[in-house]
Amino acid sequence: MIARRARTVAGVAVAALRLLGHAASSRRLGLVVLYHRIEPQPGDPARELVPAVGAAAFARELRWLRRLFRVVPAAGILDAAATRRRGRRIPVAVTFDDEWPTHSTLALPALGRAGVRATFFLTGAHLERSTPFWWEALQHLTDAGVPTEELLGPGDLFARAARVTAATPSERAATSVALRALAGPGVRCGMTADDVRAVAREHDLGFHTARHDALTTLAPDELERALADGRPELEAVAGRPARLLAYPHGAAGPGEAAAVARAGFALAFTTHASACGPGTPPALVGRVEPGPVGLAGYLRALEHCLRAGRPQ
Repeated sequence: MIARRARTVAGVAVAALRLLGHAASSRRLGLVVLYHRIEPQPGDPARELVPAVGAAAFARELRWLRRLFRVVPAAGILDAAATRRRGRRIPVAVTFDDEWPTHSTLALPALGRAGVRATFFLTGAHLERSTPFWWEALQHLTDAGVPTEELLGPGDLFARAARVTAATPSERAATSVALRALAGPGVRCGMTADDVRAVAREHDLGFHTARHDALTTLAPDELERALADGRPELEAVAGRPARLLAYPHGAAGPGEAAAVARAGFALAFTTHASACGPGTPPALVGRVEPGPVGLAGYLRALEHCLRAGRPQ
């Protein structure tokens, strides 16, 4: 026990020193960190599609971000990276995807205590009624031991989820209906309009598309609709425009980036784990999601992005 704790402390110290070493450089770069779920206890990446970061770990991570980085809004990350000078702390932005109920009950209080302003990318899909997305229903069924092979085919949870993600919009919609019917009521999901307003009072909001389809699977007309449908309704509830976008499932290429620019979004974020800088396309900003890995693993994931990234 003592030896393991010593190794953990040493791992944190080494990762922190390496991060400080990046701050001493003249490289113009920044990082965007992604979270999905915060729960009282950490999740299990081996059996969960969206494993949660534990609340205590999240609070520690925010404290270390404040110590080692300059926390900025996601909207300003490229400007902050471009104007960074040697010896100044590297800018970092904190973001959240999807409408997990714990965004308001756990994440908001922790962010307030840490003095960190985050950006929440929301779909707005739950504003009128709380209907689970397909992956929420699938996780619920898997946890309950309900078989889904007949509906989704062979393989483990992750193989089945990958097939749904890659399906056509009509196929995915039909699968979603079937999964929700099989799961029945009781699947925890969504944020109410009051939750969205509570987030908007203290933090920034971006759009995550109402249907959460992987944009790379859509035809051009479907892509245009995905970037527009539900956005005005979310903005009306939040009381502010949503000028940033997070790609559903993190996937995007040049075609999606061009559509995002036409739709009037100032920045759009992928889930490609990379640093950003002056050469980063505004519609293809990467984000790193360490997940529930412990503090040393969290800091190593951030350091790896800085070491791998070579923005000019």
